[in-house]
Amino acid sequence: MSKAYKNYFPLPNVIFSLGLSPGEIAVYSYLLYCEDRKTYQCHPSYKTIGQAVGMSVNTVQKYIAALGERGFISVEPTSVITKSGQKRNGTLRYTIRPIREDGKWGAKCRKVYDLDGQGQRIPDGKGGWKSHREDTTDWNQRGNAEKWRAAWAAYTNRALEAAGRPERIDHRSYKRQGVDKIPSVHMGPAASQMERRGIATEKGDINRQIAADNKLLKEIKARLTRLYNWTKEQADVPQGGSVLAQLYQAQAEVNASKAKTRAGKVKALKANAALFNFLQSNGISSMAQLYEKIEAMNNDYYELRGKIVNAERRISALSERLEMWAQYQRTKPVRQRLDKVKPSRRGQYQQEHEIELVSFDAAARFLDDLKEFGEAITPKAWQTEVDRLTAQKELDYQKMQAMRDDLKAVEQLKQTAEQLARDGQHQQTEHDR
Repeated sequence: MSKAYKNYFPLPNVIFSLGLSPGEIAVYSYLLYCEDRKTYQCHPSYKTIGQAVGMSVNTVQKYIAALGERGFISVEPTSVITKSGQKRNGTLRYTIRPIREDGKWGAKCRKVYDLDGQGQRIPDGKGGWKSHREDTTDWNQRGNAEKWRAAWAAYTNRALEAAGRPERIDHRSYKRQGVDKIPSVHMGPAASQMERRGIATEKGDINRQIAADNKLLKEIKARLTRLYNWTKEQADVPQGGSVLAQLYQAQAEVNASKAKTRAGKVKALKANAALFNFLQSNGISSMAQLYEKIEAMNNDYYELRGKIVNAERRISALSERLEMWAQYQRTKPVRQRLDKVKPSRRGQYQQEHEIELVSFDAAARFLDDLKEFGEAITPKAWQTEVDRLTAQKELDYQKMQAMRDDLKAVEQLKQTAEQLARDGQHQQTEHDR
């Protein structure tokens, strides 16, 4: 929509293949008819739109909301000052996101040349002209990104519900949801395409490891919960003598009876030794003491999980910074050469190096945003922190692995107790007969 037309306006062909309803297409078309071709904005009232497309005000309002939810337009209120000096609500202002001829979203910003007092371009001393970036829409505003993500989540969930699917999505991060789960890293289109073709990528490997780590944390939590409930129940039951010692002895006998081969006997001995070491090293001789130990392990689990998740989140954020810094450094020479290219050849150079220049701009914007939020650009410090957090995370995972081994030993004790209880019930039933 870059050209102005006198008696007609352009409507992208692709608009008919984007899943819009006839009513949405009609309202969207009228907004395109009204828009300013330079700012992509217009402000017709609901009544004006309705009169143009033959709809009621309520129907127009419904389609405007639908277009906003799907990201085709953004809507913001305006105000006017009357002749008497009173401030009143004006009509809504619509910003229409441009669509290119190939069906992709148009640019969210444009290059604007700086002008001097006489309205002339200002030379940059390198054969070109000083310029700055100017947003053509409000698509780059962080608040709008949050609003559109929420709208997309709502739209997708409605579609999933209509299709009878149980899945639901949430646009918020795990941290904002209060979920202690390690987030996966953003793959990007290139890595995603390679993974779909069966080619393993570094980001894909990271996400597979994250999935395995989340599975481990979930598994340990489930096992801890079962053992916590069991030991608490057993600790509340009055017990005479060393019940734990009896259970240990019973387990040793069960393991010995099951072991038929040499390998089986070795496995049984290792299981017995693991349980014995766990009980002895923790000074456990009663069910009450076992319950206290499991309770302490449960607390340790939450502490470890919190440390691991926080470390992963921080590593992910720092890794993104390092990646964008490397992208900035890699593409910077290409951008610097652009400043030395003659104005007559700049267009050709930009075409030939479009990918590198776009990558440079993306990295530069990312780093500029960090600076705006008071963050210093310190790649060496970022890498040092990543290395430290990674080493600490590995130690914490080793503790998790050790906790899982201890839980496995206690689980065998629990299985023995349940088996003895079942055998006792069976014998009582036979006796009653």
